[in-house]
Amino acid sequence: MNAERLRELVDFLIHAEQRLDLQSKADRLQAALQNLTTQPAEPSYQNEVVHALDDLQNTLGPHFYDDLSPAERAALSEINAEPFFGPEMAQSVRSYLADNTMTPSIVTSSFNLMLDKRREYIISLHQLSESLGRLGVEAYTPVPGEAELGILIPRDLFHNKLDPFSKELHTLNTIISLFSEAATGTVEDPGVKQISTTDPIIYLCVGVPTVAMIAKSVSWILDTWKSALEIKELRNRAKAISFDEDELKIFENKVDKLIDAKVKERVAEIMETSKTEGPRSQEVENGLIWAHRALLARIERGMTLDVRFLPPAEPLPDDEVSPHAADFETLRVLSPTLEFPTPSGAPILRLPSSEPPKAPKGPSA
Repeated sequence: MNAERLRELVDFLIHAEQRLDLQSKADRLQAALQNLTTQPAEPSYQNEVVHALDDLQNTLGPHFYDDLSPAERAALSEINAEPFFGPEMAQSVRSYLADNTMTPSIVTSSFNLMLDKRREYIISLHQLSESLGRLGVEAYTPVPGEAELGILIPRDLFHNKLDPFSKELHTLNTIISLFSEAATGTVEDPGVKQISTTDPIIYLCVGVPTVAMIAKSVSWILDTWKSALEIKELRNRAKAISFDEDELKIFENKVDKLIDAKVKERVAEIMETSKTEGPRSQEVENGLIWAHRALLARIERGMTLDVRFLPPAEPLPDDEVSPHAADFETLRVLSPTLEFPTPSGAPILRLPSSEPPKAPKGPSA
């Protein structure tokens, strides 16, 4: 994580704290628990705890945490924010209450300790934001009306060597170019917005239609991979009980056939609305089949893709519709669902060649 991304996350949490009035909701729950401790049998105090707990949980869930993308949740976890901004804050109180129905003082003491830690964390956020500001580190956010694609490249794909890393970047550029050509009819030149973290995450500025098409395919890939993962688990169990390599190929062939059929279905859907015309259409179709298989194999090895976007800031007149309104809606719906599996066991999918297949040459004159 680079400094600009850190500043962005810190300011995001500070703003959420103020916008959602989280501290006052937590204080209200603390007061309700304290009253319940003094008179556990008092119905009004019991009801106040229930209402305060529901209010806190509803604020943290549907109005905040549920709208975050898996990548955003991972980033909050990386800076230890989840215990203070995630649903577990309210869930832990419910668990304590269920386990200590006769001794609410234990619940109150535990919640008081958590609130003390939370206040210290909030103070640290403000101090860090101010310190980063004094050092000239500004938060980075997407430009309104644009979309970005964040790609985490696992080090297992390039083994800390520059040449394989450069080839991996070239492959990703080719994949994006194919989607771009299908979505817009032209090949875009993605701009590099940010590079950060131990496993490199590269944020690229790409056209909204292209990002929307990639997001749809990634969502499809994740659904498809769930089916393939069941076969992979069977293969891993077979390997654990000493199946030899020839016997294991049964599972690998089954996955290949499943992936091949589903990839062709997805690419056929894309080509129905593709902006590519003429002889190039067949090349793009073959290239997209390669691109989907290349993404699947990389996702199995730990690659993740994150979508960041901001719709246009200025509202359009009533009789006008944003040219990318449908694409932004696609991104809004899909972004929170792009949850990637944790790599497990030896990969079952082979990495395709670093380039899409070449079109066959016509007959010689």
